[in-house]
Amino acid sequence: MKWLVFAFLICVAAIGRAQVDPWNFAGQFPHFRDLSGLPGAGFGVTAKGLPSIEGAMAISTPIGFSLADGYFDIGLSCRSVDNTPRFFQFSSPGNDISSGTGQIMGGFKTPIGTLTISLEVLSSELDSVANAQLQLPIHWDKGGVSVGIQNIWNRPEAASDYVSGETDLSRSYFAVATYELAKGSFLSLGDGDVRFRGVFGSVSAMPAKRFKVLAEYDTFGWNPGVAYSLGQIPNLGTHYDKNEATVAFSMIQLHRSTITVNFAF
Repeated sequence: MKWLVFAFLICVAAIGRAQVDPWNFAGQFPHFRDLSGLPGAGFGVTAKGLPSIEGAMAISTPIGFSLADGYFDIGLSCRSVDNTPRFFQFSSPGNDISSGTGQIMGGFKTPIGTLTISLEVLSSELDSVANAQLQLPIHWDKGGVSVGIQNIWNRPEAASDYVSGETDLSRSYFAVATYELAKGSFLSLGDGDVRFRGVFGSVSAMPAKRFKVLAEYDTFGWNPGVAYSLGQIPNLGTHYDKNEATVAFSMIQLHRSTITVNFAF
């Protein structure tokens, strides 16, 4: 437990260092760097697929758990161009200093595992991509293994606009495993191509009730974050009695701050 917190603090300590804008180059996939559009992106998911702050969590990288059958998530991430937190602005001048990404996903039971299908909205013009993740039917109480694909239809909007040398290839395959090291503490490791161009991973831990600290390596650099569960939203009816709202703050490659809000139910 202590080494997870220590790793997180090391990442936070590096925030003050001068940073070069990580998205001024081809192949950076900025629209996927604040939310993955996959389970665990800014909200926790347990080994059984239930949304909970006690589950595994990441920022822009996959985890090994899929949402359980009949569970859904709606999320929005507001990303700043620097370390100053800002909310998403719809006006063109506003997009010069802040932007955002939205996600909606649901879990479905299949004969070969639990499948999460998601739609990720990349811009105020509603450019969007579809993603899919399948948690394999491996009987592992504290862990899980998933395979998936980000940007199924290879929509070119996912690439960096107006950057010299950028290509239209942004469909990405991945495989990832997650294991619960201690109650509320998880380690995820995976490998992929294109956006996930190699080994990636994340750690998350619960130092206090409703509070999560996390850090991930997304193959581009380190992204630390913190999250807090607002608990359940009452009076939604018996069909939505199991729900959780989560707010998270993270730093993408120690350069751009994000504020993320998720409602899972």
